[in-house]
Order: sequence, then structure tokens, then C-alpha cells
Amino acid sequence: MRLTSTEMAARRRNIADKGAFPLTAAVKRKTVTQSDTGAELESYQTITGMSAVKCLMTTKSVSITDLNGAILTDLVTRIKFDGYYDTIKPEMIISISGTEYEVRAVDNGSAGLFTTCIVGKRGA
Repeated sequence: MRLTSTEMAARRRNIADKGAFPLTAAVKRKTVTQSDTGAELESYQTITGMSAVKCLMTTKSVSITDLNGAILTDLVTRIKFDGYYDTIKPEMIISISGTEYEVRAVDNGSAGLFTTCIVGKRGA
């Protein structure tokens, strides 16, 4: 069952009004310029309209068993945004409270209500 855009907006407002998205994030994309000597300089610029996006961040421990039977455990951090943002792509940066996270995967969900990113702390 596909929701109308009005129904989706009402559901998002209802969830946001309950405080489910307590954080704000800035989403940044990489910009490459050249220096006077011709060297490439990378920087990240905040995407217009995405400087204070409501979000929720969770970190969970995930365990899997490899082919040899060894148990591998890792922490997975997800950032869920209150809305559908098809502009967010892997390798972009999400900044929350001064900490930057690199986007590794993006899921916009089948209903188009939320955007969830799997991220890793930048520089880690």
C-alpha cells in the first residue's frame, strides 16, 4: 500500500513531534579544486538546505559467523533522517555535534518516509 504525500507528511510530523529525532545534522558533499601548483584539494561543503536536518543516531553491536566458524563482531552506526533525502549518497559526510561520519550506505525505504544511512566515524 502506497501512502499519499499528505499521509507521509502527517506520519513524519507525528513521529517528529514525539521527539524521535533529537539531533540535527549537516550533510556535506566533497568538492575538489586545484591549487596554484595544480594539486587537487578536497574539501566538504554543506549541501544547500541540509545544514540542520533532524535525525536519530544509533549504534549496535552486530555479530556474524564466518565460513571457518569464527564469530566476528563489529559496531554498526546508523543515522536516520526525518524525511526522504535522495540527495544523500555514499562517501558524503554527515556532521553531528562536531563529529563527522562518512556515509557508507543509504536506504530510503520503500514507503519514502525516512532515509537511513550506515556510517563510520571519519578518520577511524
